Amino acid sequence: MKQRINTGIILFLIILTAFLLRSVEYIFFDTFIALAVVVATAEVSRVFIRSGKDNFMELGVIYAIVVYLTLMWGINSSFDFSSYLLSQSIILAFFFALSFTISYVTKRQLPQATNKRKLSDYEYSIRKSLTTLFIMVYPALILSFLYLVNNMSSLRLSSVATTAFAGVDIGLLVLIMIFFTTISTDTLAYFGGKTIGGKKLAPLISPKKTISGAIVGIIGGVLSSLLTFAIFYSISIYNVAFFQAEITIWHFLAYGVLASIISQIGDLFASAVKRKARAKDFSTLFPGHGGVMDRLDGVSFNTVFTFLFVLVFFL
Repeated sequence: MKQRINTGIILFLIILTAFLLRSVEYIFFDTFIALAVVVATAEVSRVFIRSGKDNFMELGVIYAIVVYLTLMWGINSSFDFSSYLLSQSIILAFFFALSFTISYVTKRQLPQATNKRKLSDYEYSIRKSLTTLFIMVYPALILSFLYLVNNMSSLRLSSVATTAFAGVDIGLLVLIMIFFTTISTDTLAYFGGKTIGGKKLAPLISPKKTISGAIVGIIGGVLSSLLTFAIFYSISIYNVAFFQAEITIWHFLAYGVLASIISQIGDLFASAVKRKARAKDFSTLFPGHGGVMDRLDGVSFNTVFTFLFVLVFFL
């Protein structure tokens, strides 16, 4: 417990530092995200490799870097959301084809003793390529939405230039919504489950998670969301933006409930992936907390949800 708390404090300071650097220049936070995504992609790839599910870690990492470079170029070129989705679809298709081609060409070089030699060239190549595609989508593509959120004010989203949030750093608001809600949900769910205990939430996926912990986690998500509203509502420029966009405390209440549920689903999905790969954590980078992806499992799903929620209700 003590180790988990100490590591948690260190992680909090790292995130706080990233936000402080963001106030200087957005690129610092984007770079922080890029480093996290690269490490997370390598972690997910490694647990699959250890469980015997071949994939191209190198291609996954390169893809994560390409996503970052594409966004940086796109922001300077006035990307809109549809352009981003199109570019990522093309890049994903290219990397999948590249993965399949390399697998097909090199399959015959496998040692005769391995069971994979029994698979046809096509079957082996498609399996390896699909696993590689998975690590590119999860976590690289999903976490890339953090780039979109961070630079939301610079992207052409839903005619953002004419909305109530024009000239407002909405990216800061949304990032705090994501991290504050996810961290609060995760923390209260952990301590709530440890304190109250009771029936298991999903014993076949994550034996330690309880229904009581999930409920306390939702309460934590709601409280953090309402606190976020109160803090930003007290800032005049955001107060005006909320008024013009007709954003009320009820939006944040609904967001708190849904975001907390989504982040817990992200956590369970990561647990299912680890169980499939027969791994307890994605890595041991952070003692008591696992690896980068263990800390971003809830954030990954919540980022996509929050981006779409804000796009629909705020802009």
